[in-house]
Amino acid sequence: MSQPPHDLDATECAFLSIAKPHQTQKRRVHETYASAAIACSQANLLINEGRLEPAEEILADAMIQFPKSVALLLAQARLLQRRSSWLALAACYARIIAVDEAIVGPAGWRDYIRALKNADCLEEARAKVLIALKRFKHDRQLWHEAAEVAASQERWKDAASCWQKVFELHGVFRLPKAQLFRERTLALSNLGEFDEARRLLKYGLLLHPRNGSLRNHWIALKVAATRENRTAFRSDRSGGHDHLTIRQLCESIWSAERSLDLLDWKVNGVYLWPLMRMRLYYSLAQQVGLYDAPHPTVESRSITSERDPHTVRALKRCLWPHSLLHNLYADGASQDLAILMATKAVNGSEPYTDALRKELSGRTLLLDRTNKQHGGVFDGSLDYNDLVRSFRKRYYRLSDEIVGFDDQIKCERIADHFADSLSVSVGDLPTMCGKRIASFQAMRRGFQHFWRRHPIRTLFLTNGYGELCRPALAAAHDTGASVVELQHGTITKYHLGYSWPQRDHVPYSPDELWCFGDFWHERTPLAGNVRPRTIGAPYIEKLAKAKKVTRDDNMVVFTSQGVIGRRLLEIAMATAQLRLDKKIIYRLHPNEALGDYEEQVKSLGGAPVNFSLSHRDPNIFELLARTHTQVGVFSTTLLEGMVLGTRTVLIDLPGIEYMEAVIDRGDAILVRDQTELAERLDNAPLAKDSAYYYASPAQQLVMA
Repeated sequence: MSQPPHDLDATECAFLSIAKPHQTQKRRVHETYASAAIACSQANLLINEGRLEPAEEILADAMIQFPKSVALLLAQARLLQRRSSWLALAACYARIIAVDEAIVGPAGWRDYIRALKNADCLEEARAKVLIALKRFKHDRQLWHEAAEVAASQERWKDAASCWQKVFELHGVFRLPKAQLFRERTLALSNLGEFDEARRLLKYGLLLHPRNGSLRNHWIALKVAATRENRTAFRSDRSGGHDHLTIRQLCESIWSAERSLDLLDWKVNGVYLWPLMRMRLYYSLAQQVGLYDAPHPTVESRSITSERDPHTVRALKRCLWPHSLLHNLYADGASQDLAILMATKAVNGSEPYTDALRKELSGRTLLLDRTNKQHGGVFDGSLDYNDLVRSFRKRYYRLSDEIVGFDDQIKCERIADHFADSLSVSVGDLPTMCGKRIASFQAMRRGFQHFWRRHPIRTLFLTNGYGELCRPALAAAHDTGASVVELQHGTITKYHLGYSWPQRDHVPYSPDELWCFGDFWHERTPLAGNVRPRTIGAPYIEKLAKAKKVTRDDNMVVFTSQGVIGRRLLEIAMATAQLRLDKKIIYRLHPNEALGDYEEQVKSLGGAPVNFSLSHRDPNIFELLARTHTQVGVFSTTLLEGMVLGTRTVLIDLPGIEYMEAVIDRGDAILVRDQTELAERLDNAPLAKDSAYYYASPAQQLVMA
């Protein structure tokens, strides 16, 4: 017996053994069809096994010989469907219909229509729906596809009619699925037929009383009906954003908090407003044109196969809190203090908690959340990002019923407020709220277990208002620990992470806020339950003493801010062209993408001869120590530069409100545009009393 070719597997050889040459003329008549059937069967078998590339090769070869074989075309359709190649799949069904329309049954037409819909060819999908329904007018699933196509085109009247037909074709003894009630009521509500939609949905809830999606849709219907009876946002209200400022935006948010009692708003056991405030602020600022979208940031470290073993042991103790396993992974003596480090690093060390870590050496549990550029967590630290991901994966539960009817009505009132005051839409606020609550609850629950397994009396952190830090803060309070936040950036009246005018208590706030200098807390209305303390900034003093370098009187450094970076870069390049005697350097934030700015420089006609981009190297403090004048809008780096003896010019762009007090003190001058900047570069002042911003470091941070 001859051996099979080495490149054929057992399945292929079996098919070849079947396909023996036919000896008689009668059999030769059927040879073409038999060979096509064999190729088709072989390809289908490979598709079932998930071996798509060999199946594709077989079909390609067979189609050359048998281009009109419907069986091969159907097999090819199966292959394209597995690959999600929707345009090619639609073209394949078109060929099948052209060869033999009668062979395409309702299932084939449904696949054809679905392929066109997935390929976003909605008009063509609609045309094919009409053809298919003429042939198979009693096919319930075809009417289902017709309804979905109509809904995709927002032809709600057609969608409602098609869903009604689907209901009729179910008959008396077949129970309609919950999805049918939800989809048809959606179409009816979009038509404004709320009474009919509620009647239908009530019937659906009788049949499916435990379906959370239907219950949530019932709430959404009530909210939509309520919205119809009130003045809603109108898309024709244009031009309302002209001359809007950050001050006006903040005042609108403060007004909403007072009139709607947002700080007392509790949803599913969570005080929601502190979680939403900063995200909503940036979203609104972008919508009204004050800020651009932030530049892409450096990715956080991803979990690899080489996970930090110290972190893994900690996770085993808290992810199974009721298990005896945690006794197997004890790390020895307990630590009664914890430090959640910042993401920034200077010369290989995180500067904001550096002095605290040295003072408390050996007494603290360290949680490191520095980013990927440092290559790994600091020695002796837990990987905070790993903890967050693990807690979210284990505890995250997004329910349709997180945000109930009363809370959705509150969301509508918030939307109305910003529509009236700023002429903007806040978007799908209930969905955003539900996701934020689910995320916060998952991380908070994880950190509750974590702090019980690692009991502490004080948690030190930076960026306490951040989405990833606030759950750890809340959980620390839940377990009886106090929380101290260390300043890591700008704090002003218009920074909504810290500014809470006339608020005695704000949920999920630290107990103390340790500031660089008196300036920050004296100029910011902190929440009443936050006690400020001035501790100085050891890292600034250290760098100021270390960088005794010669200044370049012709060097000007622009410090970037991602949300206004595009406009600031344009001004920097224009200034370089107006002041060829100056060396203009545009310094990116460490987390900004250099490639984005390089592309923008090219789009603006290329860099002038005296202009350059700077990113990460040299160290920003070394650069500022050599710089004569720094230019920006509201970056913390500007105030750090003042301590290093750099002169300061500020540009009147969105966010300049952050620096009002600095300008009022005469420590910086304000210019309107590049022309005025070029004229006044040589008049930039020095800060008169930099200790007001960055005081001398406290001798002892933590009392025994």
